[in-house]
Amino acid sequence: MDRLKRGNLNEETSSNNSVGSSSSNKGVAVTAILSKTSDHSIQTRNGAIRNSTDLNSWLTKHDKTNELFRYHVDFHAMMEHIFYSEASMDSLELMEKCHKAGLRTVGEAITVSSYDHKIPLLLNSVDMKSSPLVETDTNASCFNAIQSPDDFDGFKQRFRQSLFEFGRNHQRMVDICFAQGSDLHRIASESLTESISFAEGLIQYMGKTYKVYSAPNGLEENHAWHLTTALAKRLVEFVGEPRLYVTSCIIVGDLADINRRITMASFRSLDKMKKVRSLNFENVPCVHVELSRFFFKIVSPEAIETLQATAQELKEDLAEMKQMSNSREAAELLHQQIQMKNQIDALVGGVATMKRFITEGSFSAEMPIVKGSKLRSQFLCIYRWQIATARRNGRSSSFDTQDLDLRGMD
Repeated sequence: MDRLKRGNLNEETSSNNSVGSSSSNKGVAVTAILSKTSDHSIQTRNGAIRNSTDLNSWLTKHDKTNELFRYHVDFHAMMEHIFYSEASMDSLELMEKCHKAGLRTVGEAITVSSYDHKIPLLLNSVDMKSSPLVETDTNASCFNAIQSPDDFDGFKQRFRQSLFEFGRNHQRMVDICFAQGSDLHRIASESLTESISFAEGLIQYMGKTYKVYSAPNGLEENHAWHLTTALAKRLVEFVGEPRLYVTSCIIVGDLADINRRITMASFRSLDKMKKVRSLNFENVPCVHVELSRFFFKIVSPEAIETLQATAQELKEDLAEMKQMSNSREAAELLHQQIQMKNQIDALVGGVATMKRFITEGSFSAEMPIVKGSKLRSQFLCIYRWQIATARRNGRSSSFDTQDLDLRGMD
């Protein structure tokens, strides 16, 4: 695990893109392409597999030895295999557990054990200091295996190397286990390609997100890193939703049942991964919700009350100024006051909008992304105002609008 943090190897990202792509054979009876019309179906040339009964029939015909669940990986399974390849493990103990569970190989055991964790061990170690139901403080990382941006710099370099090594070795095993050009070979290879693409995209998204929010006029470093990991964690949870409680339903020792349940969950997880990538990670609705929750947590209620009071004072001042003479100076001052009032009204309105989104539990799928960007700029404005006031007043909770910088608001 430490090797992933300290790593300083050359990145081989160009090699990753080619992993698993050797199976582009034509004339295959089944194309392992997840349906674009349903979260819960696998599109084949012979029809769609929409439920476990359909899949069971297909596996009975094409995978009589129940091998597919070991080689058909999703993001979580892939991360579990990489974790055990990097960490020290007791192979004899794992083999003993395999025997008791009716599994044939350590690889099968690792795939099944990946269903024990909503967040892969490579990102979240099992040494939890508090309940998983306790919300992470806004100053802390949501991945306890990557505590800081400095950790992330070393982690991503070593992770990409490990990702490449896993992809190369796993593809070799797929080539050995399944005949090239067969349905199973194609399905397993495509799952590997998709999982690697998602992992690469997630790492790039984390780097981009931290860069955006830690920029000048953005968040302080600890808040920026917390937000980065919170958004990434939510995406990992989102693609892992089909995997929840799968192992609690498995018939122990029944390889056919294990193969069917895990393969179906893996297909559905891959379907979600494709959707996340198609939305460029940042435009996924669950990311908007998590972003809303974060900004709402770091905005002080006292700051909102001050803004509301200021808006009311400006409204009263404007009423008086409109009765003043129509001098040029008065007109310019009136224009400035109107602009400031409109911007403060927008800030207060942004908080109300964010509160509504949180109450509803999700952003509308039809909501233009620009609105999310506008809300973000409004909350960053309030956030920077809080920081400036706290620094000027020695961490006092008294808010003064002279610290309010409205520049940069959309």
